Amino acid sequence: MKKVVSTLVFLMAVNMLLMADTLPIKNWMVSNVMNLQNPAFKDIKNVENDSFSNTDLLKFDHHAIDEFSFDNSTDKNSIQWSGLTFSEGNVLLNRNHEMPNQFLYLTSFLVLDQWTQIKLKASSSQLFRVWINGEEVFKKTSIEKNIEKAGSQTKELKLERGTHQIVVKSMITENDSNTWNGRFEVISDNDSLSTILHFTTQPNRIKTIQDVLTGKSSSNVNLSYSGKYYTIAHKNVGNKGKTLSRWIEIRTTENNQIVYRLNSNEVSQLQWLPASDRISYLSKADNNNELIIMNLSDLTINKLFSETNNFSSYQWAPNETYVIYSMYEKSKFEYKTTRQVMGMADRIPGYKTRSFLYKYDIQMTLKTRITYGSLSTYLNDISSDSKTIAFSTSKNDYTERPFSKQNMYLMDMKTLAVDTLWTDKRFAVNVSFSPDNKTLLCQGGPSAFGKIGENIGKHKIANNYDQQLYLYTIINQKVEPISLTFNPSISSAFWPQNSESIFIYALDKDSRGIFKYDLSTKKYTKITNNELYISSLNINQLGTKIAFEGNKTNSFPRYYLSDAEGKNLTCIDSSEHVKYANVDFGTTQEWNYKTKKGTDIQGRVYLPLHFDENKKYPVIVYYYGGTSPVGRTFAGRYPFNLWAGHDFIVYVLQPSGTTGYGQEFSSAHVNNWGITVADEIIESTKAFLKAHPYANADRVGCAGASYGGFMTMYLTTRTNIFRTAISHAGISSISSYWGAGYWGYAYSSEATADRYPWNSKEIYVNQSPLFNADKVTTPLLLITGDSDTNVPPVESYQFYTALKILGKEVELVTVKDADHHIVGFEHRVAWHNTIMAWWDRYLKDLPDWWFDIYPKKNY
Repeated sequence: MKKVVSTLVFLMAVNMLLMADTLPIKNWMVSNVMNLQNPAFKDIKNVENDSFSNTDLLKFDHHAIDEFSFDNSTDKNSIQWSGLTFSEGNVLLNRNHEMPNQFLYLTSFLVLDQWTQIKLKASSSQLFRVWINGEEVFKKTSIEKNIEKAGSQTKELKLERGTHQIVVKSMITENDSNTWNGRFEVISDNDSLSTILHFTTQPNRIKTIQDVLTGKSSSNVNLSYSGKYYTIAHKNVGNKGKTLSRWIEIRTTENNQIVYRLNSNEVSQLQWLPASDRISYLSKADNNNELIIMNLSDLTINKLFSETNNFSSYQWAPNETYVIYSMYEKSKFEYKTTRQVMGMADRIPGYKTRSFLYKYDIQMTLKTRITYGSLSTYLNDISSDSKTIAFSTSKNDYTERPFSKQNMYLMDMKTLAVDTLWTDKRFAVNVSFSPDNKTLLCQGGPSAFGKIGENIGKHKIANNYDQQLYLYTIINQKVEPISLTFNPSISSAFWPQNSESIFIYALDKDSRGIFKYDLSTKKYTKITNNELYISSLNINQLGTKIAFEGNKTNSFPRYYLSDAEGKNLTCIDSSEHVKYANVDFGTTQEWNYKTKKGTDIQGRVYLPLHFDENKKYPVIVYYYGGTSPVGRTFAGRYPFNLWAGHDFIVYVLQPSGTTGYGQEFSSAHVNNWGITVADEIIESTKAFLKAHPYANADRVGCAGASYGGFMTMYLTTRTNIFRTAISHAGISSISSYWGAGYWGYAYSSEATADRYPWNSKEIYVNQSPLFNADKVTTPLLLITGDSDTNVPPVESYQFYTALKILGKEVELVTVKDADHHIVGFEHRVAWHNTIMAWWDRYLKDLPDWWFDIYPKKNY
């Protein structure tokens, strides 16, 4: 019996060896041989009584390997590269006999078509270190005289689809008589490894989650008063998500030269002064905030005043004679055993904190408190002559939507006398002064001033998330809506000094652009390229220069300067070009559809890299379905261009109800909760699949987050066209979200305007996925942050409970300590991998990645 068992074990071992697949790495980029110099006093032991050794030379990082460019004309390390192929995979190179100690680099790129578990084996008689994607995986610190008896190292790796860089640093010492030698190979239990893996010397690759979360990036471009200077913030994040450095540069607009650098860890709230090219910022000192002014002409620094850490924000008077700043006051209440909840907003941390306004007079060096009371006061603007400020308060009113009322005031800055502009305004607005101080530019919803701002067609109630602009004449309180027929939704507006035009930053369908409103002709003109999605905007006080961030669906963000007409465009920063230099993307196409009811549904399609129309590709359908469009940005929490790089077609559509398409379109969101949106998504998806034969109609997934997560849940109760679905932070019961989410009742004041669980069961029950769970046939992944205060985790929990009881195919994944948005490097990577592994499992029949992350257990 023992003989039979041992024979069986032997045969199984042989069988496992036969099943294993081994691929030698034959293609390498090989660097020039470089001299290794020993440090002075190497023969003297250090304070730890250690001698300097060859291992110390090996482990020292002579170059930044993540900066290898493989272009001999531009490589900043001055390394010369040669592409070599070793037919049997055995690396053999002549040594340089003039160098006693020497080293070189070998680089190859491992390209995988799917998530795979492999072993990397490296053998050599010499010292070496090996990195994968910038992370060291092993090193060998022994030397063998006989090449045939070369030592080796092996590392098990789990790699996702894409291109993975292998870097070897090999070293020959004076005690090593051998030529350069080595053998590097990939081993897998997958006997068809060669069909999903190959090696290349080309660094081209697809976008990864590391690209999204790490590397160098820029933000916050702000122009000085004259437009002569600008500031730009930079950040560099390492491969593990740790911020390595943060700094702010002050540059000239004429030639982009750096004038000064500031450490972002030491300063905050940078502002250009409104009438001179000086800059101010907050600096921490002895647990206080100091307001500092820097004069760029001589780089002198002056401290204005200091305040406690309760200092929150500040704004300069246009004539630079004073500063208005805010201080917050925390409640003295301590929650020890019980507490009375003072209204729905009292559930939100910090609700009892109040904020008040203060004035600092520059000439008198005098601080004055200018507001007090039981309500926080918020500065809206300071008049151009610096004589008046506009400020507001807000109080809760739970008996009438949107459940708060706004008061707006003007204050004389000499006497502190207050005039009331309005009280108890239901739909709040932000205001700013016109250059002549006779008019207020107001931004708010269509209902901000009653029906005068509404243009909602057949709909009964406007969507007040669709922001509009109004001119409010102070002396006679006359209101003029100026965006009534302007379809883009206003994000912000700026009225420069002595200008007859207002600059507007607005959502324009699924994009965002910059417009000018001519006050004399009352016409809007778009001044930015339609292809660019404008992610940020800054205009100097004189209105002569514009700085903005622009990106495209498949093109990383860049910062630009232009004149006031959007002309003479100059790129001033493209920090992310380094990490995206070798990243390739598929194309993005427009695909719009008119439904049977005549609704125009805008859509765009991300095609895989190396797209072949003769192939069949799995499809991911993404939507929000709520009150804002899914923007055509390069990055975002759901990087569609990254998904497409994994060989998916991604179809993104904009159902009715979203802003950016005009008030009539956005008003469709009110009291809908999927009634028409679900039909639009289903009909558009079917039409898309029919129109594109390369889209595999049998392998279609759908996904959405927040309101989009609700739509995903709801769609699974309405159709079986999706093979699988992912809902992040979805709403399963509209009534529980309405009552339990921190902002549920507030959001519902628009989404279910004047409708409540007691008078609209057709919405709160019939449209809730939970009450239709028995209709679900689609495998569903529910993801939620376990600390989500916006859409509480219970929304996913209760839908999961219902589907499990019904015997449906469902998985629930929670993200530890995460709120509505998943932030933090480790959390983002784990969340992203969960989503991608799910798509692989259900849309490609590749479950290994999923079960590696979430192994099967017998609980």
